[in-house]
Amino acid sequence: MNNITNFEKEQLKEMFTNRSRVGQGARTRSLLVLIVVTLILLCLPIIPAMAATTLSTGDIVIVGINSDGDDEFSFLLLKDITAGTSIYVTDKGWNDDGTGFYSDLGDGIWQWSTASDLSAGTIVHIKTTNNGIIEPGSLAAEPGLVEWIEGSGNAVISYTGDQIFLYQGTEADPTIITGIHYNVEDATNNDNWDGSSDSNKTSALPNQLSNGVNAIWVYDQAGATEKIILDIIVPLPRELHLN
Repeated sequence: MNNITNFEKEQLKEMFTNRSRVGQGARTRSLLVLIVVTLILLCLPIIPAMAATTLSTGDIVIVGINSDGDDEFSFLLLKDITAGTSIYVTDKGWNDDGTGFYSDLGDGIWQWSTASDLSAGTIVHIKTTNNGIIEPGSLAAEPGLVEWIEGSGNAVISYTGDQIFLYQGTEADPTIITGIHYNVEDATNNDNWDGSSDSNKTSALPNQLSNGVNAIWVYDQAGATEKIILDIIVPLPRELHLN
């Protein structure tokens, strides 16, 4: 009974041979499928991720500022920007002697960013306090997001005199896009504003900016700067109200 005939041996040999062929065929088909998928992926066009927009001086203009009540301001995009673009905002004064931004109590830095593409002509509104009080929820932007980078406990837009600068890059080496200034000293003028910054309300006009072109110094004859609604540099299609 234990003896295997030559015929049975040949049947067993043929059965194992057929199984081996089936296994090889399956592996061959899997390899072919892998090759085809790889070729398809290689032929697909590479779609690069949209890079954040690098802005230049004058690509934005500040169109409104309110230092009485909710400290707030608005700026107008003069260039299309892509999702992921961010801009720093500061109320620090500027010195043109190489020291740059002057840090003082009451000043700070915010960062505004957008998660979606925005077209030229978009007005962005940023509120920094609730009736002059810094508290949770007081910092808000529409559209986009805004967050404190520095000075979250004390930075307010002062009604006695202040400035707002928008920039990209770093605080130490900024590309200043635009600025607004509304402090008045004895020597304040259009050419260089206060000439220097040694307090939280004074500022020189950065060399990157030109007053009346991509920056503005605003005041009235009485020196009252509590609340200013602007329609400057770029004519707006409608009056802009911040409150």
